[in-house]
Amino acid sequence: MASNDRWSSTLGLVDVIACMNAIEAMNECTVVVRLLTLDMDNRYGPWLTAEAYVYRPEGGVLRRLGSARLLCTAQTFSAMDTAVFRLLHMLDGDIAAREMSSATTPKA
Repeated sequence: MASNDRWSSTLGLVDVIACMNAIEAMNECTVVVRLLTLDMDNRYGPWLTAEAYVYRPEGGVLRRLGSARLLCTAQTFSAMDTAVFRLLHMLDGDIAAREMSSATTPKA
């Protein structure tokens, strides 16, 4: 799991939390990370999923800003904190891509 061992060459839990807090602050949203052990896309294994939501109390609306999922294997990741950090970067990219695709270009 994520650790903040000063002798470790991997990220620490503090880094993962800082990344999550930054995404939440920049997008004014809540980030939810889940670890699932189920079959997705016919591949069984530990999946990490992340979703960013914005709640608008005036309308009672929960809107998803972005999502990401990542299959964690021993060959791909040696530490959970590294996998979560990568997942958060994927989520940030998805949020940005959705924002760019929904932006309108001003007419000249």
